[in-house]
Amino acid sequence: MLIYLVMGLLIFFAVHTVPALDVKDSFVQKMGPLGYKGLFTLVTLAGFFLIIYGKAYSEFEPIWNPPAINRYITMSIMLFADFLLATSLIPNNFRRRIRHPMLIGVFLWGLAHLISNGDLASILLFASFLIFAISKIRTQSKRGPFEPPERVSVALDITTVLLGLTIYLAFIYFHRYIGGISLF
Repeated sequence: MLIYLVMGLLIFFAVHTVPALDVKDSFVQKMGPLGYKGLFTLVTLAGFFLIIYGKAYSEFEPIWNPPAINRYITMSIMLFADFLLATSLIPNNFRRRIRHPMLIGVFLWGLAHLISNGDLASILLFASFLIFAISKIRTQSKRGPFEPPERVSVALDITTVLLGLTIYLAFIYFHRYIGGISLF
């Protein structure tokens, strides 16, 4: 089933490179903005479901055996990754200092899971997302200087922190259903 994981990763990342290419405008012209977004969403979901299916049913092929302490390192890194995910979702003042919160969060997610998973399917999955995040940060940073958003209410900063903590706790609780491994 590793082939499904690889196919899903290829589809997922291929569709995410389209906006950076010159072809996006021609797609939007031919299909309209909603048609383009609909197709983008459908292809992304197809890739995403192939990734999930491929990872879930891939044979366990160990490459290395991570030390048990890495679990706690991963959980610590994930607290920051989930905070960055929350930062990318709602307006807040953290975004005045952090240029790519979602991509940095994806990078940390990939890194955190790479240090705790030593099987081939996990390495393919998490390393792919880590490399993708680095690549997107580099290409997006070349587009021009960082222009921080306008200052917003501190209440939104508090909301962001609480949302990040909620996401973190939800992932800990639901990890057994998402990743097949209970964290407590």
